[in-house]
Amino acid sequence: MSVPTIGSESTVKRAARRVAASASGRGGPWLRRRRGRPTRAQEAAQWRVAQALVAINADRATTPQAWVVSVLEHPEFAGARRDVRDSIGAMAQLLAGASERGSLLVRRLTWEAMAKHLECTTRTVARLLQRLHAAGMLGRVAPGRSAQYSPANEAGERRAESAVYVLAVPAVRDAEPVNSVDESVTPPHLPVSSNNPSRASATGAREAEAVAAIQDARESGRRLTGAADRRLIEQLPNAHRAPFWDVQRVPETRVEMLAAAAEMRRRSFVLRRSSLRAIRSAARDFWVAGWSVADVLRALDLRPDGSQWPHSGAHCVRSVRAWCCYRLRRWRDAAGTPVLSPSARRHRARAALIAQQERDRQERSEARKRASERPATPATRRLVQEAREAARAAATRLRHPHPVRA
Repeated sequence: MSVPTIGSESTVKRAARRVAASASGRGGPWLRRRRGRPTRAQEAAQWRVAQALVAINADRATTPQAWVVSVLEHPEFAGARRDVRDSIGAMAQLLAGASERGSLLVRRLTWEAMAKHLECTTRTVARLLQRLHAAGMLGRVAPGRSAQYSPANEAGERRAESAVYVLAVPAVRDAEPVNSVDESVTPPHLPVSSNNPSRASATGAREAEAVAAIQDARESGRRLTGAADRRLIEQLPNAHRAPFWDVQRVPETRVEMLAAAAEMRRRSFVLRRSSLRAIRSAARDFWVAGWSVADVLRALDLRPDGSQWPHSGAHCVRSVRAWCCYRLRRWRDAAGTPVLSPSARRHRARAALIAQQERDRQERSEARKRASERPATPATRRLVQEAREAARAAATRLRHPHPVRA
């Protein structure tokens, strides 16, 4: 484990020994028992910062700007979804702006202030901070404490104390030298999939057969019914390049709903941790009401008003089926019946727009027809002639402007 570049060498070594003793259960009683939060005068001590960095195997960042770039380029967030990346980027910008110059400590920023600035809940703030801490980009020097547990000051008042964080970057380990091959030692065993190729090849063959059969049925338009099609669908892999079901088509039978669930699981990373039957159970009422797979996926990502959910659901979801039911509940009416699907809403709004445009076109055509049938009066001709002369005079002034007089 690399040693953070902070403070004196003795301070860093002492912090490393404390972390190692805490992890192994050794050390004095002061280290084994849970201690309270340090005071404000001691919360930014050098040994506490070093201990926080050693605990996550990281070094202190150089500058806040460089730390934000390192967060966005971290492998944990570089390949994340766009909304997750935007949330992490907003949190990184907030922490970098609130960090102290030189020490890069974030001391006076509460979760409520973060939630108000990011326009989210405190649970989302806690989730974002946990992801940064797990990635080794943020060290916690001291925990927060509410006002009822904080000591009273000289005036007898108790104030809440925010947590103290330090901006960090993962430590770069030195590359270990490659040892020469020892021919006198038996090499290690290969993985199970390579040690037993018959089982791996049989599973791959069944998945390839199921994908080919479902693709043939999809291209030919054959209805999926019966136990044979159900067994083929259950053998489909979680991820595949080719689609299993047309997302604009509404499934009707139970087997078709199972194929639609497989397509939903293929398109959504969250649903890949759930079974096909659980996904079908959560979306069955919407498919019966005429919803397509694209409509259900849109309902899982957006609310009825078009706004996105505050979190992606990629983490901290224990029951995927309950998560789906909770989000789809917003798309039900007071009686629990699914409302009109998003695609049906768009089709209805487009049909109403086309009808309104046709009515306006007919009204304009009738107005022009009535105007052409009505004879022009001398007053109308005089007004038209005056308008033409005024337009001609304005054009002449624009081409030949008068010089400005002193």
